[in-house]
Amino acid sequence: MQAINTARFTWLLLCVIALFTFISQSRYKETRGKRNQVIAWDVSDYYVYLPALFIHDDMELKGDWLAEPGARATQIFKHDDGGHFIKMSGGLAILYSPFFALAHGVASATDQWPADGYSLPYQFAIGFAGLTFAMLGLWFLMRILSRRFSQTVTSFALVILFLGSNLLYYSTFRSAMGHAFSFCLLAGLMHGIDRFHDNSKGQTSAWLAGMGFAAGLMVLIRPVNLILILILLAWQLPKGRLPSVKQWFLLVVAACLAILPQLLFWHHNTGHWLVYSYGEEGFFFTDPQLWNGLFSFRKGWLLYSPLMALPLLGLWRMRRHDKLGAKTLLVGLSLFVFITFSWWCWWYGGSFGARPLIDCYPLLAIPLAHALSSMEAWPIHAKRLARGGLVLLIALSVFQNWQYMAGIIHHDSMSQSTYEKVFLKLHFPEGYKATLDPPDYQAALRGKH
Repeated sequence: MQAINTARFTWLLLCVIALFTFISQSRYKETRGKRNQVIAWDVSDYYVYLPALFIHDDMELKGDWLAEPGARATQIFKHDDGGHFIKMSGGLAILYSPFFALAHGVASATDQWPADGYSLPYQFAIGFAGLTFAMLGLWFLMRILSRRFSQTVTSFALVILFLGSNLLYYSTFRSAMGHAFSFCLLAGLMHGIDRFHDNSKGQTSAWLAGMGFAAGLMVLIRPVNLILILILLAWQLPKGRLPSVKQWFLLVVAACLAILPQLLFWHHNTGHWLVYSYGEEGFFFTDPQLWNGLFSFRKGWLLYSPLMALPLLGLWRMRRHDKLGAKTLLVGLSLFVFITFSWWCWWYGGSFGARPLIDCYPLLAIPLAHALSSMEAWPIHAKRLARGGLVLLIALSVFQNWQYMAGIIHHDSMSQSTYEKVFLKLHFPEGYKATLDPPDYQAALRGKH
């Protein structure tokens, strides 16, 4: 009982840290005369479905309201065959919707904020949605890891995944982006498969439909997430009983229902059931930027989240206990990383570290725990030294998350010189701007890096 309480206490502590970080942001204290920092850029395009449907009754996206201050849906395009479509799909809008409804009720019931979909209650609610899903994802992982590892290992793994990576930033400061949601959905699917293999607990049709719906939403949010779902199925399903034909049918139908609203939207506006909404943007599979994506000063995943190298090391130990699982993860995640950094904008615009890899963190949680578990057998002094090193790297990660929030780590133009200048700095150093190395977006669109 005490061990279980340790993991739950760790999860609760992380929730408190996340909530404090979230509510302490100045952008939630006063917004008049300031640019909307929550429902902006990519988020505005994920979100615009909701005010278009429920406030303006304008799913054809022709209204003047889109040009009003605050409504920053800047990536709405006209199809060659007529009709407008949005660059981003509506998967996140579905997950935003309960929080949007609550914010709309608050704004409509008072005269303090306009019920326009973009005032402070909506900003706060949509940001809080991402925080909620991130913490729910960590709760799923706590349950998953507690079944397999000691609670000390589980607690350390949760802390590393949250505080020792860029998940902290994308759960609090940019929580409305899709990564916390995908993180939660994948962790929920992992927990669901655990329950499915536990024959002592019955699975209702609604529960199975929920799993299928979650899988469909993951693909709708980011189609490349289909790879993560396939990795999970190839890894976990053979370990226990397989779903029946009826259960498979229910899962697939629920997944299709999650995607159906997007297909209906495209067909209604353009006459086409499928629309490639990214225009000239695409992949360069013959020139993947793997080194840059993993190690560069601009966005290197392992430079800005160095503790995420531990799961990669943990795969070696994992193969002693689950050889097929370790190979499946290695091959599947290698494919996911390859596709991620084959995208024309491998640095993914203004972002902290390699943000798309957050989506696969639940799969990395188990090899991470294997790496931490291997330390349990070390001599006491070596164990203390290793844990001290982990604490220092967690502190470095938290500090770099803060630096990015403060703008000290630049959103897309970091260079080696810039990184050296800002390392462990609380303020902008002299000569900061001269060291920046802005990327050439137009060249990258043509595959020139």
